[in-house]
Amino acid sequence: MRLKWNFATVLTACGLLGAAIAGGWAYRVPDKYVSTAVLRVDRPDGMTETALAEQVQHALTTVLSRTSLAEMIQRPDLDLYKSDRTRIPMEDVVQGMRNRDIRIAPIHANDKSVSAISVSFAYADREKAQQVVQRLVGALAKNLPREGPWVKVEVLDPPSLPGRPSWPNRLAYVGIGLAVGLGLGLVLLGARRWPVVVTAGVAVGLITGAASYLIPDRFVSTAVLRIDPASSNLVPAVLTDEGLIAMIQKPSLDLYHDDRARKPIAEVVAKMRHDLQITLVNTNSFAIRYEYPNRYKAQAVVREVVTTLFETNFMLSRQTGATRQNLEVVSPAVLPEQPSSPNRLSIAVMGLTGGLMLGGLLTAFRRRAPRALPV
Repeated sequence: MRLKWNFATVLTACGLLGAAIAGGWAYRVPDKYVSTAVLRVDRPDGMTETALAEQVQHALTTVLSRTSLAEMIQRPDLDLYKSDRTRIPMEDVVQGMRNRDIRIAPIHANDKSVSAISVSFAYADREKAQQVVQRLVGALAKNLPREGPWVKVEVLDPPSLPGRPSWPNRLAYVGIGLAVGLGLGLVLLGARRWPVVVTAGVAVGLITGAASYLIPDRFVSTAVLRIDPASSNLVPAVLTDEGLIAMIQKPSLDLYHDDRARKPIAEVVAKMRHDLQITLVNTNSFAIRYEYPNRYKAQAVVREVVTTLFETNFMLSRQTGATRQNLEVVSPAVLPEQPSSPNRLSIAVMGLTGGLMLGGLLTAFRRRAPRALPV
C-alpha cells in the first residue's frame, strides 16, 4: 500500500517528527533549579551613590574571584560540577559558574539609586543551589569594606528552595520542533507542487532564521554622566591601552577570554575600544555605552568605567586646585534585559525575501532557456 502524498499527511508527519526530535533532545537536557535571595542595602548618611557602588563592586570582585569560587566548588559538602572537573580545567569550571550560573544584579529604587541586590544561582541539585546562594550572601555581606561609613545589609528574602526546575522549558522546545517540522513539510510540498519561487523563499528563510541562532546575543549597558565645567582631558585619560588591558584581565570581568587565547592583546584592546563608546550627549553630559555577549559583564564594565572616570577626574581636579567634585552620575549603568542584536526576525525575513528573489530568477531562467527540438 502507498501513503497518499497529500497536504495533511505531509504536514502532520513532519510536524510530529519535529516535535518528537525536539522533545527527545529537551528531555536529555538536565534540569536546572534556581535559588534566589534579595539583600537590602542601606546607604549611610553622607555616602554618595557612586561610593556605594564602589563598595558593592569591591565586595563582588572578592566574592566572584577565582580563589573564592574554586574553594566553594571543591567544598566536600557541595562538590559542585563533579563531572565537569574531570573533563575540563578548573579555570573553565570557575568561569562557567561565574558567567553562566551566578547572577548578582542591583535592584534600583524609584530615584534610580541601588536599594537592594538580587543573588541567584542555577544548578542541577536544588538543595545545593540554595546552599550556594547562602554562601554567596554571607560572603557578600562579609566583604563589604569596613572603613568609613558602613553599608548595612539585611536579608529581605532568604535563599529560596526551588520546587520545580526553571530550565529547560520542554513544552517550548516541543513547540519549536513542531513549528520547524511544519516548515519543512511546507518545503517538501513546495518541492512537489508549488512554484520554485515559493520553495526557495521558504527554504532560504528557514535556513537563515536557524543560522541566526549561531550568532551570539549582544547586550548593551549605558550610563550617563554630567561634568561641569566640561573637561576635554577626562575621556582620553580613561581609554588608554594600559587601562583597557587592566580592565580586560580583571578576574571579576575576564573579558574576551577566547579572543585572548587566539589573538595578540593589541587586537583584543582594539575590539574593546570598538565595543566601548563614550559620546557627548550635550555640552556637559556624555554617555558611556558598552556592548558584550554577557549582560551582567556589560553592566559591570560600564560601572568600572564610571569608577575610573571619577578617580581620574579627582586627580585632575587636584592638579587644577578644584575644591569640589564636578562629576555627577545622571543615569547609572543599566542591566540590559533583552539583547540589542542580532534581530533574528529581520534576518529570517531578509532570507525569505532573498529566497523569493532567487526563486523568481530561477523560474524566469527556466522559462527562457531554449528547449531542444525533437528528433
